[in-house]
Amino acid sequence: MAGWRFWIDRGGTFTDVVGRSPAGDLVVHKVLSRGQLRAAMARLIAMLVLGAGVVALDAAPAAAQPVSATRERVAVLGTGRVGAALGPRLAALGHPVIYGSREPQRADVQALVARSGSGASAAPIAEAVSRADWVLIASPWTATESTLRAVDLADKLVIDPTNALRFVPASGYMEMAVETSAAEHIRELAPRARLVKAFNTIGAHVMADPTAAGGPVTVPLAGDDVAAKLRVGALVRELGFEAQDLGPLRHARQLEGMALLYMVPLLKGPRSDVFEYHLRRGTAPVRSQGVRPAE
Repeated sequence: MAGWRFWIDRGGTFTDVVGRSPAGDLVVHKVLSRGQLRAAMARLIAMLVLGAGVVALDAAPAAAQPVSATRERVAVLGTGRVGAALGPRLAALGHPVIYGSREPQRADVQALVARSGSGASAAPIAEAVSRADWVLIASPWTATESTLRAVDLADKLVIDPTNALRFVPASGYMEMAVETSAAEHIRELAPRARLVKAFNTIGAHVMADPTAAGGPVTVPLAGDDVAAKLRVGALVRELGFEAQDLGPLRHARQLEGMALLYMVPLLKGPRSDVFEYHLRRGTAPVRSQGVRPAE
């Protein structure tokens, strides 16, 4: 990579500047969206490129002031295995977590809120989404469509760990339940969402504790919004996983196929054959310039 690359993700209060260094490292910093935003971003980018240290700057021209490291509010739609695994971990990173539930006062939902710390809460699904910056879909696939039809995901960063799979009793295996992918179906339901496929190829026990895998675990990402995908990649790393960008959202078809294969030892055993995905980088020949289609 020849130099720095930057993406700008503007919100109502804060604008995120996402940078990728020549070494491939990601940095994400906030500046206030109000005032002289362009000047503030230019100063921040210059500091990154020149290696002069990184701070988040206000846009005031006379005296730059630090911006508090406010974390995005995350609506976790569902309180089952995925929601209970990732919700408390997002809260531990400082994200205010809002669990979206049809019964937010139910005892098990309130127990999950308590386990997630003082910044967590529960609310009806539509309210949780309206209060959030990011949305994690943690509902079973069979409930996802009805859940998403009841909410407005426009301009929300949406993380999709769902898999459109169904069990076939005759074979004892899972099969795909849609012709394309769960992610593409979600995009049809919420075309203005900033959708990223992630976390669909790992088990809930590893989501809750990456060390349970006994080694590194890769979370593949797919999506069409580059800035959103970079933000989710940074989050994946904060949670203790490796992130691998595997291209556009249509590649979710292959990622959900990986989830189908992940289920084979869980369904057929023995449990000692259960695995996690780890993609090892740096295996291409040094002189390789990438694979080109045959002419």
